[in-house]
Amino acid sequence: MTDMALQHVRPADESAFRELMSAFPSGVTVVTTRDRDGTPRGLTCTAMCSVSLRPPILLTCVRHDSETLAAMLRRGRFAVNLLHAGGRAAADVFANAVRDRFTEVEWESSPRGDLPWLTADAHAVAECAVAGFVEAGESCEAAVVREVAEEVGVPVTRLRYVGSQAWPYPGSLMLGFMAEGDPNRPLCVDEAEISEARWFTRAEVRDVLEGRRDDFGLPMGSSIAHFLVAEWLAGRV
Repeated sequence: MTDMALQHVRPADESAFRELMSAFPSGVTVVTTRDRDGTPRGLTCTAMCSVSLRPPILLTCVRHDSETLAAMLRRGRFAVNLLHAGGRAAADVFANAVRDRFTEVEWESSPRGDLPWLTADAHAVAECAVAGFVEAGESCEAAVVREVAEEVGVPVTRLRYVGSQAWPYPGSLMLGFMAEGDPNRPLCVDEAEISEARWFTRAEVRDVLEGRRDDFGLPMGSSIAHFLVAEWLAGRV
């Protein structure tokens, strides 16, 4: 058996990532994570593939209404357990509505991320960070609405695409949208994604740009985020 730990956002682990994927031409995995209170979560996943070697990135397809997916997004980390031939019983446990799945298998916490590893049933394990999440069939506009609602609790409308900027990940772009929300709406911050959120007026932002206040900062001038702020400040969008 080969035990393998992988931090998929680190290019230095390229050789480990190649070894991991060579052990999985096709088969069954169990995706595991922990919820905020430490509760282990997991489900059987047969849809998993590599996306990029530099940096090492995996794609896993998880049922959109599962508790495991919700916990993965809250924690921002998960493990992919590649099952060996003797792991069929574990696959069945995590594919069915078993009340406490982790009492039915042998497992331990990973040394890096405190994630559940199926020690008796997996021949390799990838320890991952969530690099992104997309709902099947979801448009860019729908993703904006969902992300804002999930991260700060504000419904937005009247979306307008403004522009894009290259992103360090291969073949990826940052997309810039403008949208409207109700400033009287209380903000509900998802602390796993956002450290702080608040509403700003144009006068407040202009004061920062012109050096009259420094109690908050703005994105770097070369970023699409700064471009969006400048366009909003000028009233062009």
